[in-house]
Amino acid sequence: MRSALPLTIFGVFLALVPCPVDGKMPDSGVPDGMNDIKDIYGPISLPGTPLWLYMLIGAAILLVTVILLFFFFKRRKPEPVVEISAHEHALAELERAGHYIEKNQSLLYAEKVSEILRTYLERRFDLHSTRQTTREFFDSLVTLPQEKRNVLLSHQQSLQSCLEQCDLAKYAHKTSGQENMQQLKARVVKFVKETVAEDNE
Repeated sequence: MRSALPLTIFGVFLALVPCPVDGKMPDSGVPDGMNDIKDIYGPISLPGTPLWLYMLIGAAILLVTVILLFFFFKRRKPEPVVEISAHEHALAELERAGHYIEKNQSLLYAEKVSEILRTYLERRFDLHSTRQTTREFFDSLVTLPQEKRNVLLSHQQSLQSCLEQCDLAKYAHKTSGQENMQQLKARVVKFVKETVAEDNE
């Protein structure tokens, strides 16, 4: 009969396990090679993705998109604005207003010519003429620099005739025929072309 004898060495208990005579370990009852096999675990259920994570990802994508669009539009060069000179604008508007003559709408044509002419005077000579009568307009010429005043005074008779004809149509509703409207147009076109601003003005 085998037995384990306890021994004490320096206060430590030791157990003597007798070995078999043939040097083999006692049989544990488990076949050879089976001690290394571990049991199979079942499937592990992962927790679901929280809603806040989806919201965070969506917000990040939106922020990146906004930043990219901002830099894209910021780097685009604005289209250059073409400044049309006062006389070019006046001549183009006079040409477009010509359909009033063709339709024999002399009253509307005279009103349009008055607007075009006074707008030209404002832009070309820095005069606030759109709300002035013809007399008030010429009285205000004393405030102009000498050079601009001389230009207008040299065309005073033609300009005054155009303004008075437009005033009669606008305020007194006195209209003229197509021939007179054509003459009015010719005088205004001539005035505009002869008072084109110099490059140094």
